[in-house]
Amino acid sequence: MTNRETLRAARDALLDLHKELVDITRRNYEVENGPISNAEFLMLLLNDSNFRWLRRFSGLLIEIDEILSQKDGIAPATIARSMEKLRLIADVEAETGDFIEKFKAALASSAFAARSFTAFKAKVN
Repeated sequence: MTNRETLRAARDALLDLHKELVDITRRNYEVENGPISNAEFLMLLLNDSNFRWLRRFSGLLIEIDEILSQKDGIAPATIARSMEKLRLIADVEAETGDFIEKFKAALASSAFAARSFTAFKAKVN
C-alpha cells in the first residue's frame, strides 16, 4: 500500500467514526431539546460551543481531502504530518478536558462507534 493509499484508508476510517459521532451527538441533542432540521443541526455543528469537540474531526477530514485532491503528487512529509495528526486523535489517553469527556461518552454509548474507533486506530497505528 502506498503512503497515499494509507492516508486515504485512515481518512475513510476517520470519516466512518466522525459520522457515527455526529449521529450520536444529534440523537442526544434531540432527546434533550426535541427534533431539529438538518439545517438547524448544521448550524449547531458549526457555531455551538457544545459541538466544538466534533470540529477537530471535521477540520482534519477537510485538510486530508484537500491533500488527497492534489493532482501532482503529495510530498511524503505532508502525508507523514497528516498521519501524525490522525495518530494524535487515536491516542485518547493523551487527551484531557472537554474533548475527551465527550468523545469517551460517545464511544461508551454506541457499540458501532467503539468498533469504528477500533478500526480507525488500526489504520493509523
